[in-house]
Amino acid sequence: MDKLIAWQDFEKIEFALGTILSANTFPEARKSAYILTIDFGEEIGLKKSSAQITEPKLRVNIEASSQKILDEVLEKISTNI
Repeated sequence: MDKLIAWQDFEKIEFALGTILSANTFPEARKSAYILTIDFGEEIGLKKSSAQITEPKLRVNIEASSQKILDEVLEKISTNI
């Protein structure tokens, strides 16, 4: 099975960059997870999401982690163009 999508399908994806305002443990989750509150700005607003991030110092490194994830996504995008 080919795991790559066609460029036309990729163009349909809407990306939004937000700022993680808080990361709290999510004890009700089946696997260890965090509830994230993310600010996407005026157009989208505040959203909540969950993330199964296993980095032990997540709360201390949340901004660095989100920047690292963004950098990795952008690198993968640029290498597949």
